[in-house]
Amino acid sequence: MVLAMYNEHNRIRSKSSDNPYGEDFVRRKVDQMDWLLKDSPVTFNMVLVDDGCPCQSGEIAEGIIGSEGYRNVKVICLDDGIKCQSPIVKGLESTNDSQKGGSIQYGMWQALEDFSEGDDRSHIVIYTDADMAAPVNQIGLLLEKQNDKTMVTIASRYDAGSICRGPWGKNGEVQGLTEFDRLMVGLRSLVFSKLFPQIGKITDTQCGLKAFNAKLLRQILLKTEVRTFSFDIELLLLAADAGSAIASAPIYWHDSLAESSFWRQAAQKQTDEES
Repeated sequence: MVLAMYNEHNRIRSKSSDNPYGEDFVRRKVDQMDWLLKDSPVTFNMVLVDDGCPCQSGEIAEGIIGSEGYRNVKVICLDDGIKCQSPIVKGLESTNDSQKGGSIQYGMWQALEDFSEGDDRSHIVIYTDADMAAPVNQIGLLLEKQNDKTMVTIASRYDAGSICRGPWGKNGEVQGLTEFDRLMVGLRSLVFSKLFPQIGKITDTQCGLKAFNAKLLRQILLKTEVRTFSFDIELLLLAADAGSAIASAPIYWHDSLAESSFWRQAAQKQTDEES
Protein backbone atom coordinates (compact mmCIF):
# COMPACT_ATOMS: atom_id res chain seq x y z
CA MET A 1 0.00 0.00 0.00
CA VAL A 2 1.44 3.32 -1.13
CA LEU A 3 0.36 6.81 -0.12
CA ALA A 4 1.82 10.28 -0.62
CA MET A 5 2.28 12.86 2.11
CA TYR A 6 2.39 16.61 1.56
CA ASN A 7 1.32 19.02 4.31
CA GLU A 8 -0.14 16.10 6.25
CA HIS A 9 1.38 17.25 9.56
CA ASN A 10 -2.09 17.88 11.00
CA ARG A 11 -4.03 14.92 9.63
CA ILE A 12 -1.29 12.50 10.60
CA ARG A 13 -1.77 13.39 14.28
CA SER A 14 -4.71 12.49 16.49
CA LYS A 15 -7.70 14.80 16.70
CA SER A 16 -7.52 17.22 19.63
CA SER A 17 -8.67 20.68 20.70
CA ASP A 18 -5.65 22.28 19.04
CA ASN A 19 -5.78 19.94 16.04
CA PRO A 20 -9.48 19.55 15.14
CA TYR A 21 -8.72 18.00 11.75
CA GLY A 22 -6.41 15.27 13.00
CA GLU A 23 -7.17 11.86 11.48
CA ASP A 24 -4.32 9.74 12.89
CA PHE A 25 -4.27 8.10 9.46
CA VAL A 26 -1.14 5.96 9.84
CA ARG A 27 -2.40 4.08 12.90
CA ARG A 28 -5.96 3.88 11.58
CA LYS A 29 -4.93 2.49 8.19
CA VAL A 30 -2.73 -0.12 9.85
CA ASP A 31 -5.58 -1.07 12.18
CA GLN A 32 -8.01 -1.36 9.27
CA MET A 33 -5.65 -3.59 7.31
CA ASP A 34 -4.96 -5.74 10.37
CA TRP A 35 -8.72 -6.18 10.79
CA LEU A 36 -9.21 -7.01 7.11
CA LEU A 37 -6.44 -9.60 6.95
CA LYS A 38 -6.95 -11.20 10.36
CA ASP A 39 -6.83 -15.01 10.07
CA SER A 40 -5.75 -14.62 6.42
CA PRO A 41 -2.54 -15.81 4.75
CA VAL A 42 -2.28 -12.41 3.06
CA THR A 43 0.22 -9.91 4.48
CA PHE A 44 0.70 -6.22 3.75
CA ASN A 45 3.37 -3.54 3.77
CA MET A 46 2.84 0.20 3.72
CA VAL A 47 5.07 2.75 1.98
CA LEU A 48 4.61 6.40 3.01
CA VAL A 49 6.18 8.78 0.49
CA ASP A 50 7.22 12.26 1.59
CA ASP A 51 6.44 14.40 -1.48
CA GLY A 52 8.80 17.18 -0.47
CA CYS A 53 6.58 18.18 2.47
CA PRO A 54 7.77 21.48 4.01
CA CYS A 55 6.18 20.54 7.35
CA GLN A 56 8.14 17.32 8.00
CA SER A 57 5.27 14.88 7.44
CA GLY A 58 7.88 12.19 6.82
CA GLU A 59 9.64 12.79 10.11
CA ILE A 60 6.36 12.74 12.02
CA ALA A 61 5.43 9.45 10.32
CA GLU A 62 8.79 7.93 11.26
CA GLY A 63 8.15 8.90 14.86
CA ILE A 64 4.78 7.12 14.81
CA ILE A 65 6.31 4.04 13.18
CA GLY A 66 8.99 3.91 15.86
CA SER A 67 6.61 4.43 18.78
CA GLU A 68 4.23 1.72 17.52
CA GLY A 69 7.01 -0.68 16.54
CA TYR A 70 5.64 -1.21 13.04
CA ARG A 71 7.86 -3.54 11.02
CA ASN A 72 5.79 -3.42 7.83
CA VAL A 73 5.55 0.38 7.46
CA LYS A 74 8.30 2.65 6.17
CA VAL A 75 8.89 6.19 4.95
CA ILE A 76 10.73 7.09 1.77
CA CYS A 77 11.40 10.55 0.31
CA LEU A 78 10.78 11.49 -3.30
CA ASP A 79 13.71 13.89 -3.08
CA ASP A 80 16.05 10.92 -2.55
CA GLY A 81 14.70 9.29 -5.71
CA ILE A 82 15.30 12.48 -7.69
CA LYS A 83 18.84 12.89 -6.33
CA CYS A 84 19.82 9.32 -7.19
CA GLN A 85 18.18 9.69 -10.62
CA SER A 86 15.76 6.81 -10.18
CA PRO A 87 14.36 5.91 -13.62
CA ILE A 88 10.79 6.07 -12.37
CA VAL A 89 10.96 9.82 -11.69
CA LYS A 90 12.77 10.85 -14.85
CA GLY A 91 11.88 14.40 -15.82
CA LEU A 92 11.56 15.66 -12.24
CA GLU A 93 14.11 18.30 -11.29
CA SER A 94 12.67 18.77 -7.79
CA THR A 95 9.74 17.66 -5.67
CA ASN A 96 7.97 20.87 -6.74
CA ASP A 97 7.39 19.21 -10.12
CA SER A 98 5.58 16.22 -8.64
CA GLN A 99 2.16 17.22 -7.28
CA LYS A 100 1.43 13.73 -5.95
CA GLY A 101 1.91 11.73 -9.16
CA GLY A 102 5.68 11.47 -8.89
CA SER A 103 5.57 10.37 -5.26
CA ILE A 104 2.95 7.67 -5.88
CA GLN A 105 4.94 6.32 -8.82
CA TYR A 106 8.15 6.36 -6.78
CA GLY A 107 6.37 4.52 -3.97
CA MET A 108 4.99 1.87 -6.34
CA TRP A 109 8.44 1.43 -7.83
CA GLN A 110 9.83 0.87 -4.34
CA ALA A 111 7.08 -1.67 -3.67
CA LEU A 112 8.19 -3.61 -6.75
CA GLU A 113 11.85 -3.36 -5.74
CA ASP A 114 11.08 -4.83 -2.32
CA PHE A 115 9.88 -8.11 -3.84
CA SER A 116 11.29 -10.33 -6.59
CA GLU A 117 9.48 -10.83 -9.88
CA GLY A 118 8.76 -14.38 -8.80
CA ASP A 119 6.26 -13.01 -6.29
CA ASP A 120 4.35 -10.97 -8.89
CA ARG A 121 1.44 -13.36 -9.41
CA SER A 122 0.26 -12.86 -5.83
CA HIS A 123 1.61 -9.35 -5.31
CA ILE A 124 -0.88 -6.49 -5.55
CA VAL A 125 0.29 -2.88 -5.30
CA ILE A 126 -2.34 -0.47 -4.02
CA TYR A 127 -2.24 3.26 -3.70
CA THR A 128 -4.58 5.43 -1.68
CA ASP A 129 -4.84 8.92 -0.23
CA ALA A 130 -3.38 9.97 3.09
CA ASP A 131 -6.76 10.99 4.50
CA MET A 132 -9.44 8.60 5.72
CA ALA A 133 -12.01 9.45 3.03
CA ALA A 134 -11.87 5.88 1.72
CA PRO A 135 -11.43 3.35 4.55
CA VAL A 136 -8.74 0.95 3.33
CA ASN A 137 -10.49 -2.10 4.74
CA GLN A 138 -12.63 -1.81 1.60
CA ILE A 139 -9.68 -3.07 -0.43
CA GLY A 140 -11.21 -6.54 -0.29
CA LEU A 141 -13.85 -5.28 -2.72
CA LEU A 142 -11.07 -4.58 -5.22
CA LEU A 143 -9.01 -7.71 -4.59
CA GLU A 144 -11.92 -10.05 -5.25
CA LYS A 145 -12.19 -8.70 -8.80
CA GLN A 146 -8.50 -9.34 -9.63
CA ASN A 147 -7.67 -12.20 -12.02
CA ASP A 148 -5.36 -12.99 -14.94
CA LYS A 149 -7.38 -10.80 -17.31
CA THR A 150 -8.42 -8.05 -14.92
CA MET A 151 -5.16 -6.84 -13.40
CA VAL A 152 -6.38 -3.38 -12.43
CA THR A 153 -9.28 -2.73 -10.07
CA ILE A 154 -10.37 0.71 -8.96
CA ALA A 155 -12.77 2.03 -6.37
CA SER A 156 -15.64 4.25 -7.44
CA ARG A 157 -17.55 6.89 -5.53
CA TYR A 158 -20.24 7.13 -8.19
CA ASP A 159 -21.18 3.62 -9.31
CA ALA A 160 -24.48 2.06 -8.31
CA GLY A 161 -24.13 0.86 -4.73
CA SER A 162 -21.54 3.45 -3.73
CA ILE A 163 -22.06 5.99 -0.95
CA CYS A 164 -20.42 9.39 -1.42
CA ARG A 165 -20.82 11.78 1.50
CA GLY A 166 -19.82 15.42 1.40
CA PRO A 167 -19.84 18.22 4.00
CA TRP A 168 -22.12 20.57 2.11
CA GLY A 169 -25.53 20.11 3.76
CA LYS A 170 -27.56 22.79 5.47
CA ASN A 171 -26.69 23.52 9.09
CA GLY A 172 -23.59 21.38 8.78
CA GLU A 173 -25.54 18.23 7.92
CA VAL A 174 -23.62 15.70 5.84
CA GLN A 175 -25.24 14.91 2.50
CA GLY A 176 -24.57 12.84 -0.59
CA LEU A 177 -24.22 13.95 -4.19
CA THR A 178 -26.36 16.88 -5.25
CA GLU A 179 -28.27 16.79 -8.53
CA PHE A 180 -25.61 19.09 -10.00
CA ASP A 181 -22.90 16.62 -8.91
CA ARG A 182 -24.73 13.78 -10.65
CA LEU A 183 -25.04 15.78 -13.85
CA MET A 184 -21.32 16.58 -13.77
CA VAL A 185 -20.42 12.94 -13.12
CA GLY A 186 -22.54 11.87 -16.08
CA LEU A 187 -21.01 14.53 -18.33
CA ARG A 188 -17.47 13.62 -17.28
CA SER A 189 -18.14 9.93 -17.93
CA LEU A 190 -19.44 10.75 -21.39
CA VAL A 191 -16.39 12.88 -22.20
CA PHE A 192 -13.96 10.23 -20.96
CA SER A 193 -15.71 7.46 -22.90
CA LYS A 194 -15.24 9.49 -26.09
CA LEU A 195 -11.65 10.56 -25.40
CA PHE A 196 -10.41 7.25 -23.96
CA PRO A 197 -12.65 4.42 -25.23
CA GLN A 198 -9.97 1.84 -24.40
CA ILE A 199 -10.52 2.16 -20.65
CA GLY A 200 -14.24 1.40 -20.92
CA LYS A 201 -17.12 2.99 -19.04
CA ILE A 202 -15.41 4.24 -15.90
CA THR A 203 -17.29 6.85 -13.89
CA ASP A 204 -14.54 7.72 -11.42
CA THR A 205 -10.96 7.80 -12.71
CA GLN A 206 -9.72 9.93 -9.80
CA CYS A 207 -10.88 7.97 -6.76
CA GLY A 208 -7.96 7.51 -4.37
CA LEU A 209 -8.05 3.74 -4.06
CA LYS A 210 -6.65 1.59 -6.87
CA ALA A 211 -5.03 -1.86 -7.10
CA PHE A 212 -2.53 -3.10 -9.71
CA ASN A 213 -1.11 -6.58 -10.16
CA ALA A 214 2.68 -6.30 -9.82
CA LYS A 215 3.27 -8.23 -13.05
CA LEU A 216 1.35 -5.60 -15.02
CA LEU A 217 2.89 -2.75 -13.09
CA ARG A 218 6.40 -3.84 -14.08
CA GLN A 219 5.33 -3.56 -17.71
CA ILE A 220 3.84 -0.08 -17.56
CA LEU A 221 5.33 1.91 -14.69
CA LEU A 222 8.50 3.04 -16.47
CA LYS A 223 6.36 4.25 -19.40
CA THR A 224 4.68 6.90 -17.26
CA GLU A 225 5.39 10.56 -17.97
CA VAL A 226 2.65 12.41 -16.07
CA ARG A 227 3.75 13.32 -12.52
CA THR A 228 0.84 15.60 -11.57
CA PHE A 229 -2.68 14.91 -10.25
CA SER A 230 -3.85 13.38 -13.55
CA PHE A 231 -1.32 10.54 -13.35
CA ASP A 232 -4.22 8.16 -12.61
CA ILE A 233 -5.59 8.46 -16.13
CA GLU A 234 -2.24 7.73 -17.74
CA LEU A 235 -1.82 4.59 -15.61
CA LEU A 236 -5.27 3.33 -16.64
CA LEU A 237 -4.54 4.01 -20.31
CA LEU A 238 -1.20 2.20 -20.11
CA ALA A 239 -2.87 -0.74 -18.38
CA ALA A 240 -5.55 -0.97 -21.06
CA ASP A 241 -2.95 -0.74 -23.84
CA ALA A 242 -1.06 -3.60 -22.15
CA GLY A 243 -4.16 -5.78 -22.48
CA SER A 244 -5.60 -5.63 -18.98
CA ALA A 245 -9.29 -5.25 -18.34
CA ILE A 246 -10.21 -2.64 -15.72
CA ALA A 247 -12.89 -3.35 -13.13
CA SER A 248 -14.44 -0.95 -10.64
CA ALA A 249 -16.11 -1.51 -7.29
CA PRO A 250 -18.51 0.82 -5.47
CA ILE A 251 -17.27 2.01 -2.07
CA TYR A 252 -18.17 4.24 0.84
CA TRP A 253 -16.49 7.65 0.59
CA HIS A 254 -16.64 10.54 3.05
CA ASP A 255 -14.94 13.72 1.83
CA SER A 256 -12.10 15.07 3.95
CA LEU A 257 -11.55 18.59 2.63
CA ALA A 258 -10.32 20.60 5.60
CA GLU A 259 -6.64 19.67 5.22
CA SER A 260 -6.69 18.76 1.52
CA SER A 261 -3.49 19.74 -0.32
CA PHE A 262 -5.39 19.62 -3.61
CA TRP A 263 -8.07 22.08 -2.53
CA ARG A 264 -5.52 24.23 -0.71
CA GLN A 265 -3.51 24.56 -3.93
CA ALA A 266 -6.66 25.22 -5.96
CA ALA A 267 -7.73 27.99 -3.55
CA GLN A 268 -4.23 29.53 -3.63
CA LYS A 269 -4.23 29.47 -7.42
CA GLN A 270 -7.60 31.23 -7.51
CA THR A 271 -6.35 33.83 -5.02
CA ASP A 272 -3.22 34.44 -7.12
CA GLU A 273 -5.29 34.85 -10.28
CA GLU A 274 -7.68 37.28 -8.61
CA SER A 275 -4.83 39.40 -7.29
